Parts: sequence; C-alpha cells; structure tokens
Amino acid sequence: MRIRTLFITVGVAALMVGIAAIGATWQATRAESLAEAQQQRAQQVARDVAGLVGVTYVFQRERDELSVGEWRSWHSNIARDLAGAEDQGASQGEFELLKEAADRLPALFDRALKTAADPTSNFERRQRDQAFDLLLGDTQAMADAAFRWSRNAGDARRVAEAVHERVTTASIVAFALLLVVIAVVGVRRVLRPLARLTEATEALERGEEVPLFRSTAKDELGLLNRRFDAMTVALRRRTEELREAERRMRAIADNIPVLITEFDTDARIVFANATVGKIYGAPAETFIGKQISPASALPCIPATS
Repeated sequence: MRIRTLFITVGVAALMVGIAAIGATWQATRAESLAEAQQQRAQQVARDVAGLVGVTYVFQRERDELSVGEWRSWHSNIARDLAGAEDQGASQGEFELLKEAADRLPALFDRALKTAADPTSNFERRQRDQAFDLLLGDTQAMADAAFRWSRNAGDARRVAEAVHERVTTASIVAFALLLVVIAVVGVRRVLRPLARLTEATEALERGEEVPLFRSTAKDELGLLNRRFDAMTVALRRRTEELREAERRMRAIADNIPVLITEFDTDARIVFANATVGKIYGAPAETFIGKQISPASALPCIPATS
C-alpha cells in the first residue's frame, strides 16, 4: 500500500472514530440531561404532592375558603408539573398513575366539599367520612407514586451518568489507540526507512561503501530506495571508470622519459611520475607534498617538507 493511500485510510478511520465518538457522547449526554430533568421534575411533583396531602388534612379539619384555595393551588401546581414532565417524555408507570389520580382528585374534592361540615345524622357523617377517605386515599396514592417515580428517575440518572462515563472513557481509549496506530505506522513505514536512507546518503557522501537496499516495496519509499540503489550502482561504475582512467594515465606518465610533476597553489607537488624518482634516486611517492623553494626550480628539489 502506498504511503499516501495508507495515511488517507488512517485519516478516514480517524474521522469515522471521531464521528462515532461524538455521536455516542452526544447521545449519552442527552440521555443524562433528560434523566436529570426527569429527576428534578419528579422531585418537584413529590414535594407538591406532599404539600397537597398536608393541605387535604387541613381542609378536612377547617373546611374554610383559605384551605380550599390552598388545595386548589397545590393541585394546579401538580397538574402543571405533570404536563411539563409529559412534554419532556416522562417514562410510563408511576407517571400514568399520577396523571390518573390527579385527574380524579378535583371531582373527589368537590364531592367532599359538598358534604355537610357539621353532619346531623349518621348518614351524613358516613357520607362525609367516605368522601374524605376517597380523597385522602387517592392523594396518598399520588404521594406513593411520586416517591417511586422520583426514586426511579434517580436510578435512571445514575445509569445515564454511568453510560456517559463509559462512553467518554471508550472515546478517549479509541483516540489513544488510534494515535498509537498512527505513530507505529509513521515510524515503521516512514521515519525508520527515511532514517536508513539518510544514513546511507551521508555515508555515500563520505565516500564509504554503501550496501544496496534491494527494496521490493511498492510504496513511495520503496521507489525512492530503488532509485537510490540505481544511483549508487551508477556512482560505483563511474568511480571505477575514473580509477581505471587514472591507472592508465599513471602508466602512460611513468613510461614517458621526461620529468612530469603537478603542483598546487602552494607550490607543493601533488603528482610526480616515475622518471622523477629515477633521476633523483628515490621513489616518486616521496616527493608528494614537497614544497618548491621560490629560488629554486626543477630539477632542483629541496629536501624540505
């Protein structure tokens, strides 16, 4: 696989992981927010129902306009809270029980309100007691349902928080693993081959013998390694040709019966043929690096180095 294709694939995988992580995190956050809102709504309904229970007892004892107004106010709050909970998508079960009981309570309250405040007969007394028993029974049932709803909402919130935490942890782990994969791929497929190629280039620059890579990879670095091998082979061939040409020139110069020398800019001998050695009675190599005195000229070579 080409390096470009590999990194495009890794990038697409990273994008997909990122989108999946964002989507899962959003879903978990939304579920947690809904659960929190439901718990708050359930707690509010539970407080309102508790207040309604207390007002109902006061109404049973007092039966005045103030207690009637308080009862209707508490019931109105409960109806409003239940309507808000329904808009938020409240769970069924206890919520439905609360709605049904809340819908029955006004009729039961009106029935209890119509009974005699001071009964004069056993029938009126039983009628009043029965009306208040039904009202208190449904109100107490609402209190129990509200408590269970609040408890279940709290459990649902804790579950949502746990799911959100697991999703967040999984997202972090997924991104960490993806970074590790990218790092491993980058090191194995790019950085390490580039380091070897750099070392080989520096060694070749120093004139050292460099082994061929003989890469069969079909990616960009494999192509670069094969081109480097071709360049190395061509350079070796050219170096050998230069050495062979130098040997031929040396053989020709050594067999010419004249003095042949070459100097650098500091008047130092950098080349001397065999004839120079024969004339001066020393190997020609001993004259390499000797400096010619300004007052002298060949064939007089000073013995200074």
